[in-house]
Amino acid sequence: MRPALLPSARRGRPAARAALACLAAAGVAAVAAVPRPAAAQRVTARYAPFCGPGTGCSALRFDVLNTTGATLVVDRATFTSSPRFAFAATDGAASYQAVDRFGPDAPLGGVATVGPGGGALFADFLGDNGFSFELLAGGSGYVEVELTSARRLRPGAFGFAFTTADDRLLDGRVAVVPEPTSWALLATGLGGLAVGARRRGALTPRARAPR
Repeated sequence: MRPALLPSARRGRPAARAALACLAAAGVAAVAAVPRPAAAQRVTARYAPFCGPGTGCSALRFDVLNTTGATLVVDRATFTSSPRFAFAATDGAASYQAVDRFGPDAPLGGVATVGPGGGALFADFLGDNGFSFELLAGGSGYVEVELTSARRLRPGAFGFAFTTADDRLLDGRVAVVPEPTSWALLATGLGGLAVGARRRGALTPRARAPR
């Protein structure tokens, strides 16, 4: 259960949110062009359960792992994507949902601002919910969004930038978790290589011992 928030702590005023959205849009190009290593978390991308290529569902999850020794508190998040993995939007807006240390029984959610062409998505956790996205040390959570289509995920397709409660900027590239089909293809390929090596070994004539 989330703690009650004092009225004075609610910073999600419409004017402030609009200004933040403009600033996020202006900084998207810089974040995407000059990725820096994440200082406080590891972020990976994977499709939500039962979603992905060939399923008709393109819900994508950004899994966040807090690798610091302290609680991570994120007020706002911007995710960037390559043109092949555009974020779905209607009139520049898209819904999102997130699960942090309080679990699926107390999720966060709201309407994110999506940049032109679906290349960036800005979520204001604090403004939309009155609470930040929080992870305890070593804890994990996720942010779920929708893509325009479900394609096979590729490394380097996504980036992120988090603004923490103490106004730090944490950004970097998003790692990609292979889909089950990719793991299956990899296993099949490795199996084929092993069989081929065995056959080549069996066909290699053995040297005769000298008499």
